[in-house]
Amino acid sequence: MNPQQKAFWETIKILSDVNILDKFIIIGSWVEYLYEIAYLVDYKSYLKTMDADLLIKNINLFKKNKFNLPSLFENHGFVYFEEPLTGITKFFKAGIFEVEFLVRELGKGHLEPYKIDGLGIKVEGLRHMEILCNYTTWINANNYSICVPIPQAYIIHKLVINDKRGAKKEKDLRAVKNLLLTLQISEEEILKLKIVYAGLFKSEKKKVEKVCIENAIDLFGCY
Repeated sequence: MNPQQKAFWETIKILSDVNILDKFIIIGSWVEYLYEIAYLVDYKSYLKTMDADLLIKNINLFKKNKFNLPSLFENHGFVYFEEPLTGITKFFKAGIFEVEFLVRELGKGHLEPYKIDGLGIKVEGLRHMEILCNYTTWINANNYSICVPIPQAYIIHKLVINDKRGAKKEKDLRAVKNLLLTLQISEEEILKLKIVYAGLFKSEKKKVEKVCIENAIDLFGCY
């Protein structure tokens, strides 16, 4: 296990030890690592990132029960950091790992970060997160039960947001193509992909179609 993997599992342990791990969905590239070790047979991820992104399922869950995440993470050797311009909270571990928490951007959105008093952090709200939230599964790995998006939702989300990803566009497309190689051998898995796609808004479908055409991605294979 490399240092980044150790830091990832330490993050999972911190949340599990206070019984709130189930309140989050792992949504960043570390999902690919979890798919590899505990979900998809014959899948090998291209994970090369230090960033771990965790989506808070429901910010209202922390109105009554409060947890001081800065203290919890600092007790495990993480460094608490606030972005100077936005105030968004991040946690760093030994210069090799970064943890950020996110929420769904709803309605007209917020100009300022979402302040989660029950966790003692400020977080960014992002659009299109319903794609990930609406299609989840539980992965049992390293003696933890972890909530993640199903691979099909992960793929579709990556395609929808691709035009906003800047320098990470190509990395995301490699991840999409890599996952499709595994999923497209199964009619059942492609059916799930079609279900996720069918649930998109018209504007989101157009984004997916545009990215697939521009990058020669045959989303549904032969099915």
